[in-house]
Amino acid sequence: MQPANKLEDIGGDVFVEVSHEHGFGEDALLLAQFAEPRPNEYACDLGTGCGIIPLWWCRRKPPPFVQAIELQPSAAMMAKRSVKRANLQHLITVHQADLKDWRTYIQPDSQHLVTMNPPYFAPGSGALSRSKAARISRHEGEGCTLAEVAQAAYGLLRNGGRFCICHKPERLSDVLSILRDSRIEPKRLRFVHNNNNSQAWLFLCEAHKNSSKGLKVMPPFVCYDAHGNPTKEYLNLFAI
Repeated sequence: MQPANKLEDIGGDVFVEVSHEHGFGEDALLLAQFAEPRPNEYACDLGTGCGIIPLWWCRRKPPPFVQAIELQPSAAMMAKRSVKRANLQHLITVHQADLKDWRTYIQPDSQHLVTMNPPYFAPGSGALSRSKAARISRHEGEGCTLAEVAQAAYGLLRNGGRFCICHKPERLSDVLSILRDSRIEPKRLRFVHNNNNSQAWLFLCEAHKNSSKGLKVMPPFVCYDAHGNPTKEYLNLFAI
């Protein structure tokens, strides 16, 4: 572990190494819970960063095998160290690579589930971060575009397999359009709110490869009640 890095305890004797440039937030935990693999499924996390999503999955009900792809060498090394520290090498493999090169590491049409917590800002929007690592993580086109993410997910998934993504509500129409153009049909949508009186700050979407049309909007995920206390569902993000 690098001197400036620290370990975040996510339960189940699993600690995630994070740094100033590579960490995780509530959006990653929400996506991990929303997309949690079923027993005997194979999963792939694109742009895994510090590896929070595969590590969160494997702390309690591990899928048989998770492959993770991360472009940035420093983040990939952190994820690999966290996997080794938790003795999860038999379940999680981290590839330091561009997600566009996924065929080098993973067989096509082999995954039941693909996930990504993608860059939220469209090309040319939002103030560019000074840090190269932050630009890749936050801005489309610096590392990948939504279309490239969807294309990778389509190639990785088995027919009928699931692609789960989180994003900002203002990008909802972009995400749904790109998924459908990529033959990954949106099937399940959930909005996340801080409380019952606030606007959604995130959405979670599940789409299926080569599926028929039909989108189900789930009840909202509310983080805090009227008194500012965490809801039971929110606390479950941290439960084992």
